[in-house]
Amino acid sequence: MSFWQGFSSKVKNIAQNVAKKSGDMVEVTKINLSISTEEENIKKLYTEIGKYCYEIYEKNVRFDNTINELCEKIKAHKNAIESLNEKINELKNVVKCQACGNVLPRDSVYCAKCGVKIEIKEAQIEAETEKNSMIIEANQEVQNRNSSL
Repeated sequence: MSFWQGFSSKVKNIAQNVAKKSGDMVEVTKINLSISTEEENIKKLYTEIGKYCYEIYEKNVRFDNTINELCEKIKAHKNAIESLNEKINELKNVVKCQACGNVLPRDSVYCAKCGVKIEIKEAQIEAETEKNSMIIEANQEVQNRNSSL
């Protein structure tokens, strides 16, 4: 009988240790989740700071050279995205109303939603796309030069 009592006692101790370690692992997981949440909150705040700086930059307020350069790069990327979206619209044979954003057939003269006259600026779009491509390429060259230093 003593063998079974000792065996039972050991099994009970092992089960308690496993339960304690399992509880500890759950607690560690909860803490890691809390840390991740805090880190994500910090990232969101960095994003808000960056967005705020860019919005001020768009109002022609100037910061130091680094912020101005970064804002210029953001502006170039935004313009490139706008141009690419226009190319997509061109392929779909639609146009986006500049006033309300409504998507219309390309041959529309007025927006069916807000009534604004639709103007398609094809030459301007091509020029902006080329300019933005040149700016992005120049930025990449500068980054390559800086990284090789």
